[in-house]
Amino acid sequence: MYQAQTIPEYSNVSVPGMPLAPVRDTNLHSYGVDLGVGVAWLRRVRTALGWSLDQNDVRSSVPDPGNPVALALLPPLPEAATSARRGSARATVTFDFRAFERAVMYGNALGFGIDYAAPRWGSQTDLHYWKANVSYEHGIRFFHSHNLIVRVGGITGDNLPFWLENSAGGTNLRGYLYEQFRGDTHLRSQVEYHFPLFSVRELDVRGLVFNDAAAIWWRNLPAQLYDQSGAPYAYAQRSDGRQFLPPTFLQGGFDASRDIHASAGAGLRFYLRTVAMPLVGVDVGNALGTKDVRMVLVLGV
Repeated sequence: MYQAQTIPEYSNVSVPGMPLAPVRDTNLHSYGVDLGVGVAWLRRVRTALGWSLDQNDVRSSVPDPGNPVALALLPPLPEAATSARRGSARATVTFDFRAFERAVMYGNALGFGIDYAAPRWGSQTDLHYWKANVSYEHGIRFFHSHNLIVRVGGITGDNLPFWLENSAGGTNLRGYLYEQFRGDTHLRSQVEYHFPLFSVRELDVRGLVFNDAAAIWWRNLPAQLYDQSGAPYAYAQRSDGRQFLPPTFLQGGFDASRDIHASAGAGLRFYLRTVAMPLVGVDVGNALGTKDVRMVLVLGV
């Protein structure tokens, strides 16, 4: 597998005059192998074990040129992370009692997973972390073709590599920018009501209204460094090379007014009658509190 991505980091602190733009952008290239084996017990219960080994190369990590306030306030910083080899083992278990009738899903599914990286699995000595998640989905059918879907979940971990940190925004928090919020702890919910609009031969067009919510924050940040006046100017670099944004732009701990986000909106889904998953969709979300409206393209979910 190979992946190239640009990872943005936004401020979670309100800075006067700063536009809604990343403070820093990091260009990352990753490649490696991913092996797994799974068993379906009585069709409804699935367990799986896997192992991943990949190389993650930080190509560049620079302040975002579209954020003049961040450029003016940032002290000289090393890159957000250093290149690293990751080896990790994972285990998952899923209880899936969902059923699909054309575009309608009903029933429920519950899943658990844990990912653990350490030198014994191939990681570099200074890269070790754990990450655990739980998710639940429930679908209720109304009037034969109407569908209420509720999803909730949570992810937490410790010493997460930069490229595996939790993020919210985009498809999992519609109405906000891609990865606008980051943290090591993430609680989320999505509520969607789907309903039929019209059909053209084998194509069904359905509408939906939705509400997304997320709480995402940093439980653990490195110690702060202080200048001669006693003011914090940076976080200590973590042993694996992760360098967080300075305290001017990033604060740890949970603050409900800062770390809880919600949005609402509506969208369209296009289905072929022989396929349970949508071919494509588009959602328009309104970020509650900021009044920003953003469009999201949805593929196959």
